[in-house]
Amino acid sequence: DFAEDSSATAKAFGKAYRDAYKTAPDNQSAWPYDAITILSAAINKAGSTDPTKIREAILATQKFAGAEGEYNFDKNGDGLHGYNVVKNEKGTIVYDKHIDFND
Repeated sequence: DFAEDSSATAKAFGKAYRDAYKTAPDNQSAWPYDAITILSAAINKAGSTDPTKIREAILATQKFAGAEGEYNFDKNGDGLHGYNVVKNEKGTIVYDKHIDFND
């Protein structure tokens, strides 16, 4: 789940989201943001909108700092991304820890 206090990138996303929409972000806003940000970076890296070049750029993505955490992709196109563990403390989502999945 999205936890604003999990990283500097998450904090920056949270602030920008609240400034734009006047409400707190959640994982339903953070995941799509990260997906579009990764796609945009891949298009820029590829220097093209050619699907093959974009795919190659996405597959080369390593240690991409997103709002939901760090993203890496393997040769099969699998996203190696961990998950934030959060707790609900009286209605407030509180970051506990991050679990990485790198294999």
